Amino acid sequence: MLPVLMPALGKFKFLVKDKWRSEANVTKIPATTPLVFLSGALDEIVPPEHMRQLYEISTSSSSAPDAKRTFVLFENGHHNDTWTQPTYRKALREFVDAVVISYREKLNHS
Repeated sequence: MLPVLMPALGKFKFLVKDKWRSEANVTKIPATTPLVFLSGALDEIVPPEHMRQLYEISTSSSSAPDAKRTFVLFENGHHNDTWTQPTYRKALREFVDAVVISYREKLNHS
């Protein structure tokens, strides 16, 4: 992240002790676990490209064809205010509703 957030300090990234291995960790999430990626297009801490990449890794590594994986980009969202965007709650609600409906359908067919 250092080269992205502070390019001038990129050559000193070896000094950073915190390692965010999100690309590796997202593949460890069970394929049947629903995931929603909510990203602010103006996020200055976690670039939307990184969030999109995590989403793509999670869908390509999922062996469950019916796994619910969703990516939502909020055009005016920054790191600390994406949750205040007008459609944020709607997107989250739609994701939760889809997961609950899917779960209920599976229960009814069991």
